[in-house]
Amino acid sequence: MIGNKKVLVNILARAGSTSVKDKNIADLGGKPVLWYSVTEARKSKYADAICVSTDSPKYAQIAENAGVKVPFLRAAEHSTKDSTAAAASSWTTLKYEEYSGEKFDFIVDFMNSNPFKTVEDLDNCIEMLYNNQHADTVVAVTRVWDGHPDRIKQIKKGELQDWPGTKEKLESLRQELTPEAYIRCGSVYAMKRHVLIEEGNRRGKVSIPYIMPDERVCNIDEPKDLLTAKAMIDLKTSGDLLEKKFNNKVLAISKCDDLTTVKQILSKLGNVDYKPNITQNELKSTIHNYDILFIPTHLKFNSSVWEKNSNIKVIATPSVGVDHIDTDFFISKGIKIISLNQQYELTKTIYSPAEVGFSHLINLSRNILNAVEDVKNFNWNPSLHMGNELYNKTVGIIGMGAVGTIMANYCKAFGMNVICYDPYKNILDKDIKQYYNLKELLSLSDVVSLHVNLTPETHHLVGKKELGYLKRDAILINTSRGEVINHKALLEVINTSNIKVGLDVLEGEIEKNQLYLDLINTSKINSRVIITPHLGGSTIEARLKRSGYICKLLYKWCLSEN
Repeated sequence: MIGNKKVLVNILARAGSTSVKDKNIADLGGKPVLWYSVTEARKSKYADAICVSTDSPKYAQIAENAGVKVPFLRAAEHSTKDSTAAAASSWTTLKYEEYSGEKFDFIVDFMNSNPFKTVEDLDNCIEMLYNNQHADTVVAVTRVWDGHPDRIKQIKKGELQDWPGTKEKLESLRQELTPEAYIRCGSVYAMKRHVLIEEGNRRGKVSIPYIMPDERVCNIDEPKDLLTAKAMIDLKTSGDLLEKKFNNKVLAISKCDDLTTVKQILSKLGNVDYKPNITQNELKSTIHNYDILFIPTHLKFNSSVWEKNSNIKVIATPSVGVDHIDTDFFISKGIKIISLNQQYELTKTIYSPAEVGFSHLINLSRNILNAVEDVKNFNWNPSLHMGNELYNKTVGIIGMGAVGTIMANYCKAFGMNVICYDPYKNILDKDIKQYYNLKELLSLSDVVSLHVNLTPETHHLVGKKELGYLKRDAILINTSRGEVINHKALLEVINTSNIKVGLDVLEGEIEKNQLYLDLINTSKINSRVIITPHLGGSTIEARLKRSGYICKLLYKWCLSEN
């Protein structure tokens, strides 16, 4: 109760979500999503009653395990995908009043789809409704940045045009977009009873905003939202996030627009400039302004960008390989290098590089891409694209780290015989035969897949001699680093044998040198060569995991330095 006003908190959690199956009880940090709403609501100093509105006995049991009794299940007609939240909340309110024998003045929908809202948000909305007597409702909103109305476009006759009623200034900075725009964030609706019950909506005639902090907004509507939530909860439950803010100047050579969690952590490190398209010359002229660099793998970062009076203390990159960084030089300057190297517990959960490698294997063995192009030209002739089954073929995995191990497991699932070469590990898997002689592995393999870091030792690990050991119709796949294969020698072999090649990385891909160009030109005329643009880490899941983890390491470093 607040003043003389009785408060009912409704938590809406139907079981029939179609966009994200069972999103209301999805696992989040070892607990169901519903658990977070229930436990926060129970902390409220104003809530006289809490009602979890669900049509599922399973969901009801989870709510009761979290400490709230569920006296009834929601009626079926208010549990369909077409039923509105307002209608469900209205029915729930009346049903709970009938059950309890009480009548409430304020109804608060504490929306389960955002697991990061807190009791602070709940009680603040209740206080605002009580203190603003002219208001019918209080609605939680969050600031819109890159999705500002002025940036919304329409396509008419193939042309990009401003949305009606808007006019975007050319090359506008988001800080210049006015007036500020806000969007309902699906977190809290605090309402006077008559608005919900008599008017049937959650806005009323006068609605006032409660601005939610960005770090507490993640409305789970789509699968990618659940991935973001999992990354956020992982960081929160790590114990590191994020009590202290530092005053570093941070350069992030990335937009990070789809990485809410990453942006939240970076903001705790200090003042952040996002410059995804910065050039080498621009970097050299501004590097002295920054303490921390967050850099991608596509940017070559060596002594040429160094300024004598630079303040750089740490360079972080969300990758295992650091061949794009002159680590010896920067370490000699006392600069800390943070990467995913040796972070095996994380990298073994990232499946995307192996998925790309295996997709190359499928495409090359069954001539999928050629067949697709023929169909586009109305040539329906499967006999032109006879391929080979993977079953009982031998695949040689070079490098049995996290990615190599995942690739090996994919191949085993397809009935392939897996052998491997890794001089630094003893492979204990009885289904994988380990070879310590690279020549022997190459000569026995129908498929060779490379999964090694680029080091002086692995540079041109597969050169002219090694390529000569391959079967003349072998499949060679590389998803590690381009420089692991001698591309000059590879071009010769492609032109003199029936070898098939799947490359996700190229030698010289950062500089776009002649070898890079020669391989791409070869792929245009040779259907046995498939090249993808370094897609290994290009999934939502992988990007969240890699960048989020690096930011955690950066935060820990800041804690240790201060």
